[in-house]
Amino acid sequence: MAKKYFGQQEDLARYHTEFEMNMPLSHIKLSSRKYHEVINDLTAFMNSNREIKRDINYYNWKYMQRPHRLGPIIITTENNHGEIIGSLSLIPHHFMINNVMDRIGILGDIAVTNMWRRHGIGQRMFRYLLEAEEAKTLRANFVMPNEAAANALAQSNWMTINNMEKYVKLIDVEKRIGNIIKSRWLLKIIAIILNHALKALTIETYMTSVVGYSGEAANEFDEQFDILWNSVDKSGMIFGVRNKRYLTWRYANHPAKIYKIFMLKQKSRLCGYIVYHINNDSCYIDDVLFLNGRSLQFYLFVYFLKYIKSSNITEIILTMNNNDYFNLPLILFGFIKRPNKWNIMVSVDDKKNIDHLLNGRSWYITQGDKDT
Repeated sequence: MAKKYFGQQEDLARYHTEFEMNMPLSHIKLSSRKYHEVINDLTAFMNSNREIKRDINYYNWKYMQRPHRLGPIIITTENNHGEIIGSLSLIPHHFMINNVMDRIGILGDIAVTNMWRRHGIGQRMFRYLLEAEEAKTLRANFVMPNEAAANALAQSNWMTINNMEKYVKLIDVEKRIGNIIKSRWLLKIIAIILNHALKALTIETYMTSVVGYSGEAANEFDEQFDILWNSVDKSGMIFGVRNKRYLTWRYANHPAKIYKIFMLKQKSRLCGYIVYHINNDSCYIDDVLFLNGRSLQFYLFVYFLKYIKSSNITEIILTMNNNDYFNLPLILFGFIKRPNKWNIMVSVDDKKNIDHLLNGRSWYITQGDKDT
């Protein structure tokens, strides 16, 4: 009897939801909310719609602990029962635009509950966001959306200006071919041969140390990272700020991941770094910065690849956009381009700098710039 009752209750709830979804969308309520007003409900909503669960400490770090202390713009959509069925956030972030610091919004935490997808909720939120007064104070907004969000953004006057490219360098193929070759002894022999071939096809194998240069790990971001950031020529480029305070917030203080730092030095001067993390046996390069010049890019990768190969990893993954700052031919180091679905989309309200902001190669975007 109880089973029948609860079954009737579920059918009734489903009927009410379907009835509500067939009603005109005019009864859906969109709001711009303050962080402290909505964070508990938003945390619960996001955790119910995503595989990776986050607690309030994560959102406090992400939204409120950035060095500039600028609060996020949070848009929610509620049904007529006051339940959140969709949300997104726009987080102001400091960027250098042609050597001038300004604010650009990073769009993230885009979610619509399963029952309400394909009903135009995302598109309505994107349009509502662009009308928010707080959003109009930002120079531009950018996002690296998934395919579903990209379609809705395109219908809401957001433009695709560039794409993110994924490069993979194999170090050890044994695990990759283990599902194909069942014989252990044959697997070992083939893996040894292929691994030697991979080693022979990458330029760092043949490079010796360069006089005056050295590579080493760092335990923290200190003042020398400020000196490096201030020394990089940013003319004609758009960079997310990468000074000591921002790097410490983004990587050292991240509540869910452990990042590591590799430095290239010329004598005692820091002239480049790579921030990375290791997941299982894969190394992900999250951020790269160096003094201008192809030779320093080259040395940075030579020293890093020699260093990281001692970490017992099977592959190195680098994801970044096409840009005019990083121009190293990665094929020399054995990186192969792989399919990747991240695009960079922007909305621009600044008519004066619109051409510069819509030039995708002017933006320097790494995996670390993506909404976290």
